[in-house]
Amino acid sequence: MRITFDRINANLSAINTSLEQFARAKQQVETGRRLSVPSDDPAAMRRTVEGHADVARLDAYGRTSSAVAARQSVMDSVLTDVVDQLTEGLTTATGARGSTVAQPTRDAAALKLAGIRDAIAADLNTSFQGARLFSGTETNTAAYTRVGGVWTYGGNASVATMEVAPGRTSATTVDGRVIAQGADATDILTEIDTLIASIQSADDVGVGNGIAALERAFTRATTAQTRLGNDIQALEEGQLQVVADRLATSKRLSADEDTNMAAAISEMSQADTAYKAALQATSLSARVSLLDYLR
Repeated sequence: MRITFDRINANLSAINTSLEQFARAKQQVETGRRLSVPSDDPAAMRRTVEGHADVARLDAYGRTSSAVAARQSVMDSVLTDVVDQLTEGLTTATGARGSTVAQPTRDAAALKLAGIRDAIAADLNTSFQGARLFSGTETNTAAYTRVGGVWTYGGNASVATMEVAPGRTSATTVDGRVIAQGADATDILTEIDTLIASIQSADDVGVGNGIAALERAFTRATTAQTRLGNDIQALEEGQLQVVADRLATSKRLSADEDTNMAAAISEMSQADTAYKAALQATSLSARVSLLDYLR
């Protein structure tokens, strides 16, 4: 009888094993996931934990780079307007230069230059989502304010940056004084005020100095825009890097986590076959009598 019971126990063990295999394969087919608990594949589970952490980090880079891209787009638009304003200022000042220019023409040019000055000041004081873009890292302070007829820079010389990809940073603010003043003794807003006075008083030497100041400011603005363009290009390259890294990480995760449907269905079929075979063997073993072993 021990032989019969041993055989039955072995068959029952085979039944349980095949049921477990069938249930596991069925769960994989239904959920599409190969891993449910760490014991399914400890090494793969460890890799998936690390992989999901990598995905979260890359997604954070993606969000950061999108925010930086939006900010840099605004900065680029502002610099384009500054360049346009300076170009218009040069045209206006040149047209008001010379001893033959009538006073009404000078007055009109002075009025136009005042508007150009105010437009440049507004550009340099641009904010995006509550942060000043041209005040360095003093993002809560206007870049230029006029108090008592004197223009004053309220920012600093630092530039804020953010990490947009592994090992890549990108500027999110600009030191506005680099554009407005650079190596000059005074900023372009003050220079325009002086230019206006020179035009109204028919001071051609002063007008010439003002035109030269506008030209230097134009060079600084275009240089800053070129530098920003390089940052934008670097940002785009970083975004492509993040996308490629995330795709590669997702593929690795899929290899560890996702069910191989063909293999899982095959395992279900094999488990079902093994289950039926073990069930049949158990049924036959249960019908064996003691006389069968005494023959």
